[in-house]
Amino acid sequence: MFEKMWMKISTNYYIKIVLVMIFLLITIFSGSMYWIRKNIGTVFNEVAARQMVIKGQLSVRDITADWDGCVFFEHLVWIDKTGKTAAMIPYGSFKISVWDIMTRNITPESIKLIDLRGAKLAITFNERMAIESIDRRKQPKETIKKDSAVVDLKLDKYDINARLVMVDCTLEAFFENRHFLLYDVNSELDINTKRSIIGYFKSGFFGGTISADGLEISGDIDFTKPIHEYNLDLFFNEVNPSTLGAGIGVYEPVSAWAKMTGSLPNPTIKGSLSMKDLVLPGLHFVDLKGNFAYENGLINATGVTAKAFDGNIWASGYFNIDKKTYLVDIVGKYLKGQLAAGKDLVCLVDLNAKMQGFGDPKSVLTTGSFKSSEGIYKGIFFKMISADVHNQYGLLEFNNVIIKTPLVSLTTSLSLEKGKVHIGKIDTYKNGRKRK
Repeated sequence: MFEKMWMKISTNYYIKIVLVMIFLLITIFSGSMYWIRKNIGTVFNEVAARQMVIKGQLSVRDITADWDGCVFFEHLVWIDKTGKTAAMIPYGSFKISVWDIMTRNITPESIKLIDLRGAKLAITFNERMAIESIDRRKQPKETIKKDSAVVDLKLDKYDINARLVMVDCTLEAFFENRHFLLYDVNSELDINTKRSIIGYFKSGFFGGTISADGLEISGDIDFTKPIHEYNLDLFFNEVNPSTLGAGIGVYEPVSAWAKMTGSLPNPTIKGSLSMKDLVLPGLHFVDLKGNFAYENGLINATGVTAKAFDGNIWASGYFNIDKKTYLVDIVGKYLKGQLAAGKDLVCLVDLNAKMQGFGDPKSVLTTGSFKSSEGIYKGIFFKMISADVHNQYGLLEFNNVIIKTPLVSLTTSLSLEKGKVHIGKIDTYKNGRKRK
């Protein structure tokens, strides 16, 4: 009987202890949340003034907090150290760890969720692809005291483990001489600076160094290795090639799918591209498809195929984004002469061409040669027509022109400049002998 009474007393004792502990936890939590709600504006302003991570000045017009650690703010503005607006966020929120609230030990690691709505962000990257206005190096500790509570920034170990959500945002990015402006940005990223970034990123129209109707990115970035490695799937929708400044006036859109690997600032991007139409001087391509690889500012295209004048086209080449130089090799087979030069010319044409750009639109150079099959021109039968072509600075030249008929062969040269045709000396051959 004594043992039963003792067990009952012990059980009641432990129940009371548990209830007291629960009560204390609730009291601490409620007190912490009351303190957070009451002082969130003051704490934010003091932390913003003292923090050494974000370079520049932070300000917010309105900030509130609820009971589960969510902090809501309006009209947050970040002015960087150069005086430019790095961020303007009309509405957003972030969630703080409840445990850190209870212990009143709020650090950058306390943030678990950042939600930005309609934000306008401008980011400048240095040569190491680090954001210039954010310093993640070790910094001395700073503390802020308010109503006997302590907010320890712990800037010497501020790793981040949070989710970043962006809805209908605008993002502007600068890197060396490249500039990108993206609209209608929507993304959801799980960021752990000790491990990785995983998620997706999607934008509407974007412009700058290159413009397109849309961009989609998904995949992960591995932070566990000394040099961060990228494993991302990319989709560029309706890119405008003319924005690359190639100097060839190509405005037909191109879409591309790619895989990005390696590390910034020099990743490797490999993928495929497609164009419904491509118009170049003297050539109209349709259903163009091919592969490309990007590295160190250089785009190499291989295995490009297309149709032109009902014939087949194969091409390859490169484009230097920074220098605006390019080289394209083109081989064409069985092109229909009546589609290329009018209904009076009936034959098939093979061609070899090379297009080169040197950074100046006026310097674009096209060279090559073509050779026809047997055919008819305005009722006159011929066995073959061939010539070498040179086109630059508005001057189109045909050299080594050979026209073979059943009776004689003709050789000449001609040029077209400012709408005027100049025909060179015409020589006639029969049975291999030059006729006077």
